[in-house]
Amino acid sequence: MSVSFAKRSALALAATVALSSAVVVIPAAPSLAAPASVSHATVARTAPVSTVKTKWTWANGSALTAKNVTPTALSASSYYLRVEHNQGDTVELLGVLPNGHGIGLDYDSKVREYTKTGPKYLAKGGGPALASVMVRGGNVYGSTYSGDLYRFTGASNKPIKLGKIDGLLGINVAVTASRIYWTRTVSVGGGKDRYEVVSRALSGGAIKVEAKDARDPQATDAGVLVVRTAGAFAEEDWSAAGSTTGIGVLSNGGVKTLLKYNGKGLYSQIGDGAWTFTASGHTLTLPVAGTSGQVVINLNNRKAWRVSTPKGTVPGWAGVGGSRAAWDVRSTGGDVKRNAIYLFNVDSGRASVLSTKANGYSYPQVNGKAIGWTYNRPGGLIEYKSIVLK
Repeated sequence: MSVSFAKRSALALAATVALSSAVVVIPAAPSLAAPASVSHATVARTAPVSTVKTKWTWANGSALTAKNVTPTALSASSYYLRVEHNQGDTVELLGVLPNGHGIGLDYDSKVREYTKTGPKYLAKGGGPALASVMVRGGNVYGSTYSGDLYRFTGASNKPIKLGKIDGLLGINVAVTASRIYWTRTVSVGGGKDRYEVVSRALSGGAIKVEAKDARDPQATDAGVLVVRTAGAFAEEDWSAAGSTTGIGVLSNGGVKTLLKYNGKGLYSQIGDGAWTFTASGHTLTLPVAGTSGQVVINLNNRKAWRVSTPKGTVPGWAGVGGSRAAWDVRSTGGDVKRNAIYLFNVDSGRASVLSTKANGYSYPQVNGKAIGWTYNRPGGLIEYKSIVLK
C-alpha cells in the first residue's frame, strides 16, 4: 500500500482517511442471525436534559445547541451477534454490508469481505489495488489511486469498470443512486490552488463542477453535503488548505449553507490532516466541533445532541447510516482508549454503549441496523466483529 493503515485512517484529504468516513453508507434492510450470548445491562436511557453551546450556527443565523446525553449499556436482547472471527494479520475496515459482513482492504489494497469463516476476496482474482471503497446499501464500489472506478458484484466475478474519476484527491468519495462525487484541486495561478467538488454519472459521461471552495462530499437524505473551505491557498500551506468555514449542501452547480463555523480554526481531532464530518441517511456527526464530545444531528428535524467522552479522550470518526452513528474513543494521536463502541439513534435521541474489545486503526462502520468494527488479537491477528440491531 502507498499509505500506512494508521495514516489512511487518520487523514481526510491529501494524506487520506477511513472513517471515517471515506465510506458512504446508505441503509438497507438487514438480515438477522442467532441472538448474541453476551450479557449487558438494560436498554439505553438518556440522562436529564441539559444543553451545550457549540461554535456552529444554522444558515439563518440561529445557534446550534445540543442536548447533553449520557449513554447507558446496550442490552444483549436488543441485537444479534453476526460475525466474530479472525480475519488475518492485515485488515482495514471501510464499510459493512446489511448482513453484518465487513468490507475493507488487505495489505495489498485488495477488497475483502469479512465473514464468519474469515476474509474472502470480493472479486475474481482479488481485483485491482484500491485507494477507497464505498458501500451503498448492498452495493460495493471501489476506486484506484489513478481514479479508475469499479463496481463489485461477487467473489466469482471480475469487477465492472465504470470509467475514470478524474483528479481524485483523498478517498472521500460519495455515491448516490445515479452519480458519484469527489474532491479535486485546481490551480488558480500565482502558485495557489483551491478545492472543488465534481461529479459524473455512474454510467460515465462528462464531469460536472458541483461547487468551488468545497471538499469531502458525503451523500445523505438531505442531499450531498460538503465541507466549505476558505478559498484559494498557497501550495504547501496546509493550515490555509485545511481552513473550514462550515458545511454546505450541493445545489444546482453551487452550494447552499447548512451550518456555519464561527471559530478561528477547526483541525483534525485525530492525527494529521484537515477536519471533516461524517454523514449518511439523516444523520450528521461533528466530532470535537466546538465541544468536548461527539455532536450528532438529525437532518430531518435539525435536533442535535452531544455525547461527551471520558477525560483525556476524543471521539473517533463515526460510522453513519440511516438514523444511527457508531464510534469509539481515542487519544488525539489515534490510539483507542476504551473497550467500548458508542451508539446513537437520532430518531429516538438515545445513546448507548457496548462494552467490547475495540482497538486498532479501523473505525466502526454502520449500514442501517448493521454495525461492525475490528480489534487486535495476540499474534498480530485482527478480529472483525459485527452486530445487527433488532
